[in-house]
Amino acid sequence: MAFCLYGQAGGSSSNWTERGSALKAAGNIDGAIEAFQKALQLDPGSARLEDEIGFLLAAKGKPDDALQHFRTATRLAPSFAPAYFHLGVALWASHDFAQSLSPLETAANLMPSNGEYSYRLGSAYLEVGRGRDAVVRLQAAANALPDRWDVWNELGLARQSTNDFEGAVQAFRRALALAPNDLSVLNNLGIALVENRQGEQGLACFQKVLKRDPANLSAAVNVGFAYLQTRAYSAAIRQFNDIISRNPELPIAHYDLGLALKQEDDLDKARAELNRALELDPEFAAAHYTLGILFWQQGDFDQTIVHLKRAISLSSEFKAAYLVLGTALKQKGDLVAAVPVLQESIRQNPNDPGPYNTLAQILRQQGDLEGSKKLFAEGARAKASKDRESVELLQGKAMASAKTIQ
Repeated sequence: MAFCLYGQAGGSSSNWTERGSALKAAGNIDGAIEAFQKALQLDPGSARLEDEIGFLLAAKGKPDDALQHFRTATRLAPSFAPAYFHLGVALWASHDFAQSLSPLETAANLMPSNGEYSYRLGSAYLEVGRGRDAVVRLQAAANALPDRWDVWNELGLARQSTNDFEGAVQAFRRALALAPNDLSVLNNLGIALVENRQGEQGLACFQKVLKRDPANLSAAVNVGFAYLQTRAYSAAIRQFNDIISRNPELPIAHYDLGLALKQEDDLDKARAELNRALELDPEFAAAHYTLGILFWQQGDFDQTIVHLKRAISLSSEFKAAYLVLGTALKQKGDLVAAVPVLQESIRQNPNDPGPYNTLAQILRQQGDLEGSKKLFAEGARAKASKDRESVELLQGKAMASAKTIQ
């Protein structure tokens, strides 16, 4: 009796699965989906088949249908890591970033040796601002996938986000060794070198990029960035003016030019460039922050408050903004509004004596002498702690230098 493998009613689930896999390998997505669906009819509890169908539907641009299959797969087999991974990737692709992290974490925890899972999770952490978590996962990915330049590059970005500039330099060097012709990696290495106080080496990286690609705008901006970081402000002004002459609507160039002009005490021109950056990009948080500081230094507390509030609303990066904002509110006489801002500054920067002392002054003005006394004491403790950390850092550097000499 003849056996009909691909007939409507014939074949086993495993045979249909083999058929689907062959069609998938041949690029026949529709045929593969149909074969896997027939296999699933014969084996309705298969998490693997649900995952396969979801994967192919995602490839066809049907994210909602794909998500349904991935969720079913994770429900059927709570320890089936690929389904969680694909669910997380699909949610991320749908811009549901908050929901994507949990399945990505589950996949990576179920298969900690899978470098791709660690890489994707680390990249997601980095994207949502969890730099330290990103470093842990991306280091694991780099250990598992040592020949992947993109993994080392992402690790460099993660270390950079945590201000580990030396670690970032090392990671970018590994990436560049694996992808010597990738100009984006060379640019990233240059930025990390500048941030690591190796400005001349960083500048050399940017110049190499421009030699190979004279129209590379990122490298041109980074040359100006290198001048800024090495305090060559006149050179930075020339560089950014040259960039703006060719790219007048580039917000970052106006912003960096504003920074350079501010350092040269040309405050009117600096303010004009920062305002121009905001005209081009109203959500440029760093421009709001810098303008707020500039206005504060000039005694315009109303504008200080406007711009620092906007910077804080746009980004969690500017922790120092809370102290300046609280101080400006105090200087304006709005003590009630200043108190919670300074309390938040203490929460954000517990070892900075500034917010303790400023808040203590407000409490004293309000007649709370006991509360003021306690806060001044806390400010003294924070200063002592900060001084101790500085001494320990210097001692550590001295020991490292001694070891190098030996």
